Amino acid sequence: TSLSRKSEKFMEQPQKPPPVSQETVSAFRAAAEAITRNAVERALTYPEEVAQHGEDAPDLLYQGLLFVTKGLETALAFHTFDLLADQLRWGLDRLQHHGVTPHHVLHRLQLYRDAVTAQLPAEQAHEVNAYVQWMIDYQRRLMSAQS
Repeated sequence: TSLSRKSEKFMEQPQKPPPVSQETVSAFRAAAEAITRNAVERALTYPEEVAQHGEDAPDLLYQGLLFVTKGLETALAFHTFDLLADQLRWGLDRLQHHGVTPHHVLHRLQLYRDAVTAQLPAEQAHEVNAYVQWMIDYQRRLMSAQS
């Protein structure tokens, strides 16, 4: 059961983290490709979550996680969360048609957080991961409202 448009629109969002430094935005942009690829590698270690994609799994995961990276880059640069919320709501509805469950999305966001930690210096990873954690928390709220 998908969320009604009204409940989606008015669902309370998690507390927003503070704006990040310009240095963190620049570091994230410089590491974006490595973060995305690292997250793909991590996701591929869970065959039960990607088997439905067959040999296209690496490319499909890359495209999906690149979508996360681009949205996150915008959120970091402009301290806006509407795009991230829209992406997660869209994914809740559309990705299930491609064999990607809300739990898969949640797990991939957790793996993405690990990739950020692996690819950025600690202070910048902490700042970026506050935004990733916001996405994780919002995904959980969407999943809870759906059940």
